[in-house]
Amino acid sequence: MSNTKYIKIQEPKIFNDNTVIFELSYSKDVKKYFWSNKLYVKYEKSIENVDLSILQIPAVSGIITVAWALGADVYIEELDKTYLESLSKIKPVIERLHLNFSCATKINAGNVVSNKFHNEGYGLLFTGGLDSITSYIKHRREKPVLINVWGTDVRPDDERTWKKVRKMLADFVDKEGAELQIIRTNIPRVVNRRVLHNKFGLQWWLQISHSIVLTGLCAPLT
Repeated sequence: MSNTKYIKIQEPKIFNDNTVIFELSYSKDVKKYFWSNKLYVKYEKSIENVDLSILQIPAVSGIITVAWALGADVYIEELDKTYLESLSKIKPVIERLHLNFSCATKINAGNVVSNKFHNEGYGLLFTGGLDSITSYIKHRREKPVLINVWGTDVRPDDERTWKKVRKMLADFVDKEGAELQIIRTNIPRVVNRRVLHNKFGLQWWLQISHSIVLTGLCAPLT
């Protein structure tokens, strides 16, 4: 590893057909930017047959903005080619918007896989708030699958609050005759936002990472 700063994503492990767990290793100067080196994502559908190059996307989405900011290299066994190319288009935009980011990051994937996609359905990230309901109204005719991420507004270990949110979501989809998929994860909360804010002066989730993380989490599901 030529760069002294790095983040390495170990090969994930799948439990109960629907939960994937990742473990990170990183250089000492990167460690303080993370609360934990263990990431998990739980879906309501089986992900056992999802290709490894797709299955790795949630973990990459969770750490890539920190890597760009610090100029840390990323090491991963496999990654989807389309996603890798998309990141290469996003990074220059981030670099122009945030001049104090290093963006010297190189993504070192042992195997880059060209996947072909045949799905014809639609998905819509949905919190039940004004923005997501407006998006649903605009796309109601397309009958999107509504996707909620438990681990953003509600902590993934907060069962009590989540029961209230789940009931609200269930009432909405029952009324609309829609399908709801829940993704439960700690990925939005593994980075140390306080340390990142102190260094870069940014609200990390809202200003930097939320769109990349949320879409990345959806990859194995879709």
